[in-house]
Amino acid sequence: QEKQELNELIDDYINHTGYDMVVYLANKGNSFYEEEGHTITDLADDTFDYNGYGIGDNKEGIILCFDIMYRYYTITTSGPSCIDTYSIAALDSVYENVDPYYMENDFFGGTKAFIRYAKAAYDNYDLYKRRKILWQTNTLILHFLTRLLSSR
Repeated sequence: QEKQELNELIDDYINHTGYDMVVYLANKGNSFYEEEGHTITDLADDTFDYNGYGIGDNKEGIILCFDIMYRYYTITTSGPSCIDTYSIAALDSVYENVDPYYMENDFFGGTKAFIRYAKAAYDNYDLYKRRKILWQTNTLILHFLTRLLSSR
């Protein structure tokens, strides 16, 4: 039931954003991190990059990688558009809203929060881009009108 709900939320995110979304549960253990010198971010990046994830030529997407043994988790992005969308501030906001669930060992709630807040961060960035384009267009129109009126 929970897995189906998460899959539906992920599908909705993918359809809404055009980015892939992966939730990866790892059980790597201490040797992976300490003896082999890897971080959970390395694991997330490798999982995304070498398992066919990502949408489009640039392999756009976001991954939540959670080590169930140590309760480590990270969020990373791939592809220039997705990386631009999820600035450090945007990811910090996602982490802030996900952390309380994981601190209470609520994996389902934390993962739902990840999906919800990743989608909200996308919407905020999309609105910013549209406002920026509108501002640039208005500036060009104003510049054109100023030149037109000054030539009279």
